[in-house]
Order: sequence, then structure tokens, then C-alpha cells
Amino acid sequence: MEKLILLTIVSCFLMCFFKSGNSQSNDWCKDSPELNCWRYIDAKCLAFYEDWARAHCPFRCGYCPNKPPCEDTDTSCGSYHHGSCTAPDTRAYMREHCRKTCNECSYPGDNHPPNTPPPGVTIETTPATDPAVKPPVGK
Repeated sequence: MEKLILLTIVSCFLMCFFKSGNSQSNDWCKDSPELNCWRYIDAKCLAFYEDWARAHCPFRCGYCPNKPPCEDTDTSCGSYHHGSCTAPDTRAYMREHCRKTCNECSYPGDNHPPNTPPPGVTIETTPATDPAVKPPVGK
């Protein structure tokens, strides 16, 4: 009976530890939920605004180690009006949801170092999210 209790405690500890570790790894660098960071023009990510952008819109501005993928999350992107990518009333939506169609695959912070994770958090980049990793030729 004691072994069963000990095993249960150890199992719970390990599951809780790894769950919070993964969550912390994935959640430390993200845009502030109360802002719509995609509505800000690129200039709001750089120069005078860089410190603010790193704190409030790091994902959109490209200051996270893992960048948003260059893909369309709206399946209708190709059918939108030709000027939708640049029209003032639809630009933010298109920049966020139609990144590939609108050729919005670069980030204002691309040439700047990424934000540093908090102590104890390790970040794994993958070829799909790390622009520095290029696929082999012919693939």
C-alpha cells in the first residue's frame, strides 16, 4: 500500500512538473491578449517603440525565438479583393490571417536578437519555425 501511495505521489509530481514546464516554454513569449498587435504598422515594432514592442507584441514583431509560420489561417484568403492586403480597414486582419497570400512573411524584428527566455525555460526551435534553418535543396 505504501508503494502505491509513493508511486502515485511521484507520478503526480512528474506529470505536474512536465506539464507546467511545457506550458511555460510555450507561453513566455506571446503578444498581450488585450492588444491586437497585428493592427500596428511595422514601424511600431522598431526604434523608439522597440522596448514597448518587446514587452507587449513580441510575437507579431518577430522578437520571439519561434516566429508565426508563413501560412494562411483563413482558407478564403485567395478569394479576397486584390487590394485587401493593403487596404486600411482590412490590412491588420490580412497581415495576421493571410500572411502567405499577402507576402507578409518577414518581421520588423528579424535583424534584432530575440527576447531572452526567463531562467529555467529552454526553447526548441524547429525547421518550420526557425527562418535560419533552410530545408535541403530539392525538398
